[in-house]
Amino acid sequence: QKYDRLLAEQEVLFKDHFRQTEAWAAEKSNLEERLRVLSNSHADLQRSLEGKEHDLDALKQLTSSGAGEAEWKRELVNAMTRIAQLEQTESMMARRYDAERQDLQMVKRQRDDLLENSCARERYLKERL
Repeated sequence: QKYDRLLAEQEVLFKDHFRQTEAWAAEKSNLEERLRVLSNSHADLQRSLEGKEHDLDALKQLTSSGAGEAEWKRELVNAMTRIAQLEQTESMMARRYDAERQDLQMVKRQRDDLLENSCARERYLKERL
């Protein structure tokens, strides 16, 4: 009877372990997807920054070619506005990326702790048998 009870407890522990493993795998894939999206956003921002550098080169060319002062000022204001928007977006994306990375690290630590706990319980049950 004691043996049957221990086997039942072991079965419950194994079922719980596999259920937790599936939950961790789902959460891990979700976090990896979010990380991929943030990485893609970062790449988009990088490409946008390169475009802004091109615009800056065009502005430099405007100033050196002797274009009218009004046109030069208009182009400068437009470029500064676009740069400010990009910097704001980049800052927001960097904060999101850091938050997601911290969440992923926390989930990994929790998963490791639970796996260690599960292994300890399994060893305990095997020793008792």
